Amino acid sequence: MNCPNCSHHFCWICLKDWSGHGDYYNCKFVLPENVRNREVISGYAEVYLKYKDYDGNRKSYLQGRDEVKRKFEQMRSDGKTIRTNNFLLEAVEELAMCYHTLANSYVLYYYNEFDGPDNVCPGVSKELFEYNQRNLESMTGKLSCKYEKEVKPCGNDIPIALIDELMRLTSIVHDYRRKLFAVETE
Repeated sequence: MNCPNCSHHFCWICLKDWSGHGDYYNCKFVLPENVRNREVISGYAEVYLKYKDYDGNRKSYLQGRDEVKRKFEQMRSDGKTIRTNNFLLEAVEELAMCYHTLANSYVLYYYNEFDGPDNVCPGVSKELFEYNQRNLESMTGKLSCKYEKEVKPCGNDIPIALIDELMRLTSIVHDYRRKLFAVETE
Protein backbone atom coordinates (compact mmCIF):
# COMPACT_ATOMS: atom_id res chain seq x y z
CA MET A 1 0.00 0.00 0.00
CA ASN A 2 1.02 3.58 -0.51
CA CYS A 3 0.10 6.39 1.85
CA PRO A 4 -1.99 8.88 -0.15
CA ASN A 5 -0.35 11.81 1.65
CA CYS A 6 3.37 10.97 1.65
CA SER A 7 3.57 7.95 -0.72
CA HIS A 8 5.22 5.84 2.02
CA HIS A 9 5.10 2.10 1.15
CA PHE A 10 3.71 -0.15 3.88
CA CYS A 11 2.18 -3.60 4.32
CA TRP A 12 -1.62 -3.49 4.39
CA ILE A 13 -1.76 -6.48 6.77
CA CYS A 14 0.73 -5.60 9.51
CA LEU A 15 1.06 -1.88 8.67
CA LYS A 16 4.88 -2.06 8.93
CA ASP A 17 7.30 -0.58 6.43
CA TRP A 18 7.27 -2.46 3.12
CA SER A 19 11.04 -3.04 3.11
CA GLY A 20 11.69 -6.57 4.30
CA HIS A 21 8.48 -7.88 2.77
CA GLY A 22 9.32 -10.04 -0.20
CA ASP A 23 5.95 -11.65 -0.81
CA TYR A 24 3.02 -9.64 -2.12
CA TYR A 25 0.44 -12.11 -0.82
CA ASN A 26 1.65 -13.29 2.59
CA CYS A 27 2.92 -11.11 5.39
CA LYS A 28 5.67 -12.83 7.34
CA PHE A 29 5.43 -10.32 10.20
CA VAL A 30 1.89 -11.19 11.31
CA LEU A 31 1.95 -12.52 14.85
CA PRO A 32 -0.43 -15.32 15.90
CA GLU A 33 -2.56 -12.86 17.90
CA ASN A 34 -3.04 -10.85 14.70
CA VAL A 35 -4.25 -13.79 12.61
CA ARG A 36 -7.84 -12.59 13.12
CA ASN A 37 -6.81 -9.33 11.40
CA ARG A 38 -5.52 -11.32 8.46
CA GLU A 39 -8.81 -13.26 8.26
CA VAL A 40 -10.84 -10.05 8.30
CA ILE A 41 -8.65 -8.47 5.66
CA SER A 42 -8.74 -11.65 3.59
CA GLY A 43 -12.55 -11.73 3.80
CA TYR A 44 -12.72 -8.08 2.81
CA ALA A 45 -10.37 -8.65 -0.12
CA GLU A 46 -12.51 -11.56 -1.33
CA VAL A 47 -15.67 -9.42 -1.19
CA TYR A 48 -13.90 -6.55 -2.93
CA LEU A 49 -12.68 -8.80 -5.75
CA LYS A 50 -16.15 -10.32 -6.23
CA TYR A 51 -17.64 -6.84 -6.25
CA LYS A 52 -15.15 -5.55 -8.83
CA ASP A 53 -15.61 -8.63 -11.02
CA TYR A 54 -19.40 -8.46 -11.03
CA ASP A 55 -19.41 -4.69 -11.41
CA GLY A 56 -17.09 -5.01 -14.42
CA ASN A 57 -19.51 -7.53 -15.97
CA ARG A 58 -22.40 -5.14 -15.31
CA LYS A 59 -20.59 -2.28 -17.03
CA SER A 60 -19.71 -4.37 -20.08
CA TYR A 61 -23.35 -5.42 -20.56
CA LEU A 62 -24.52 -1.83 -20.16
CA GLN A 63 -22.01 -0.70 -22.77
CA GLY A 64 -23.31 -3.32 -25.19
CA ARG A 65 -26.92 -2.11 -25.08
CA ASP A 66 -26.69 0.15 -28.16
CA GLU A 67 -25.20 -2.66 -30.24
CA VAL A 68 -28.01 -4.98 -29.12
CA LYS A 69 -30.66 -2.41 -30.03
CA ARG A 70 -29.18 -2.04 -33.53
CA LYS A 71 -28.93 -5.81 -33.96
CA PHE A 72 -32.58 -6.32 -33.04
CA GLU A 73 -33.78 -3.53 -35.33
CA GLN A 74 -31.76 -5.05 -38.17
CA MET A 75 -33.36 -8.44 -37.50
CA ARG A 76 -36.83 -6.86 -37.61
CA SER A 77 -36.14 -4.93 -40.80
CA ASP A 78 -34.73 -8.08 -42.46
CA GLY A 79 -37.87 -10.00 -41.44
CA LYS A 80 -35.87 -12.45 -39.28
CA THR A 81 -38.13 -11.97 -36.26
CA ILE A 82 -41.76 -11.09 -35.79
CA ARG A 83 -41.36 -10.38 -32.10
CA THR A 84 -42.18 -6.88 -30.98
CA ASN A 85 -40.29 -7.05 -27.69
CA ASN A 86 -36.55 -6.69 -27.90
CA PHE A 87 -35.67 -10.02 -26.27
CA LEU A 88 -31.95 -9.34 -26.79
CA LEU A 89 -32.14 -6.04 -24.95
CA GLU A 90 -34.19 -7.62 -22.17
CA ALA A 91 -31.56 -10.34 -21.72
CA VAL A 92 -28.65 -7.87 -21.71
CA GLU A 93 -30.37 -5.50 -19.28
CA GLU A 94 -31.34 -8.38 -17.00
CA LEU A 95 -27.73 -9.58 -17.01
CA ALA A 96 -26.54 -6.08 -16.10
CA MET A 97 -29.06 -5.90 -13.24
CA CYS A 98 -28.13 -9.39 -12.03
CA TYR A 99 -24.44 -8.53 -11.94
CA HIS A 100 -25.27 -5.31 -10.11
CA THR A 101 -27.34 -7.28 -7.59
CA LEU A 102 -24.63 -9.92 -7.15
CA ALA A 103 -21.92 -7.29 -6.64
CA ASN A 104 -23.94 -5.60 -3.93
CA SER A 105 -25.10 -8.87 -2.39
CA TYR A 106 -21.51 -9.66 -1.45
CA VAL A 107 -21.14 -6.31 0.27
CA LEU A 108 -24.41 -6.86 2.12
CA TYR A 109 -23.39 -10.39 3.07
CA TYR A 110 -20.05 -9.16 4.44
CA TYR A 111 -21.51 -6.38 6.59
CA ASN A 112 -24.92 -7.75 7.56
CA GLU A 113 -25.50 -9.30 10.97
CA PHE A 114 -27.96 -12.02 9.99
CA ASP A 115 -28.53 -13.14 13.57
CA GLY A 116 -28.29 -9.71 15.16
CA PRO A 117 -30.66 -6.82 15.74
CA ASP A 118 -29.20 -4.88 12.81
CA ASN A 119 -30.16 -7.49 10.20
CA VAL A 120 -31.15 -5.50 7.11
CA CYS A 121 -32.97 -8.56 5.73
CA PRO A 122 -35.34 -9.46 8.57
CA GLY A 123 -36.83 -12.89 8.12
CA VAL A 124 -33.97 -14.06 5.90
CA SER A 125 -31.45 -16.41 7.48
CA LYS A 126 -27.82 -16.46 6.46
CA GLU A 127 -28.30 -19.92 4.96
CA LEU A 128 -31.30 -18.83 2.87
CA PHE A 129 -29.42 -15.75 1.65
CA GLU A 130 -26.41 -17.89 0.65
CA TYR A 131 -28.69 -20.38 -1.10
CA ASN A 132 -30.47 -17.65 -3.08
CA GLN A 133 -27.15 -15.97 -3.88
CA ARG A 134 -25.70 -19.23 -5.24
CA ASN A 135 -28.83 -19.81 -7.34
CA LEU A 136 -28.63 -16.31 -8.79
CA GLU A 137 -24.92 -16.74 -9.55
CA SER A 138 -25.52 -20.07 -11.23
CA MET A 139 -28.44 -18.95 -13.39
CA THR A 140 -26.79 -15.63 -14.28
CA GLY A 141 -23.74 -17.59 -15.41
CA LYS A 142 -25.94 -19.83 -17.57
CA LEU A 143 -27.71 -16.88 -19.18
CA SER A 144 -24.44 -15.05 -19.74
CA CYS A 145 -22.86 -18.14 -21.28
CA LYS A 146 -25.88 -18.74 -23.52
CA TYR A 147 -25.81 -15.14 -24.71
CA GLU A 148 -22.04 -14.85 -25.21
CA LYS A 149 -21.33 -18.28 -26.70
CA GLU A 150 -24.50 -19.08 -28.62
CA VAL A 151 -26.52 -15.92 -29.35
CA LYS A 152 -23.80 -13.38 -30.15
CA PRO A 153 -22.01 -15.57 -32.73
CA CYS A 154 -25.29 -16.04 -34.64
CA GLY A 155 -25.33 -12.46 -35.84
CA ASN A 156 -28.81 -11.69 -37.15
CA ASP A 157 -29.68 -15.36 -37.80
CA ILE A 158 -30.71 -16.52 -34.34
CA PRO A 159 -32.71 -19.77 -34.45
CA ILE A 160 -36.19 -19.58 -32.91
CA ALA A 161 -35.37 -22.35 -30.43
CA LEU A 162 -32.38 -20.31 -29.18
CA ILE A 163 -34.56 -17.18 -28.89
CA ASP A 164 -37.07 -19.15 -26.82
CA GLU A 165 -34.30 -20.53 -24.60
CA LEU A 166 -32.82 -17.05 -24.13
CA MET A 167 -36.23 -15.65 -23.15
CA ARG A 168 -36.86 -18.56 -20.76
CA LEU A 169 -33.50 -18.10 -19.04
CA THR A 170 -34.01 -14.33 -18.84
CA SER A 171 -37.32 -14.90 -17.05
CA ILE A 172 -35.79 -17.42 -14.63
CA VAL A 173 -32.86 -15.14 -13.82
CA HIS A 174 -35.25 -12.25 -13.26
CA ASP A 175 -37.17 -14.33 -10.71
CA TYR A 176 -33.97 -15.41 -8.91
CA ARG A 177 -32.78 -11.80 -8.76
CA ARG A 178 -36.02 -10.64 -7.19
CA LYS A 179 -35.99 -13.58 -4.76
CA LEU A 180 -32.51 -12.79 -3.39
CA PHE A 181 -33.75 -9.89 -1.29
CA ALA A 182 -37.33 -11.09 -0.87
CA VAL A 183 -38.48 -11.15 2.71
CA GLU A 184 -41.03 -13.72 3.75
CA THR A 185 -42.77 -13.14 7.02
CA GLU A 186 -45.17 -15.47 8.74
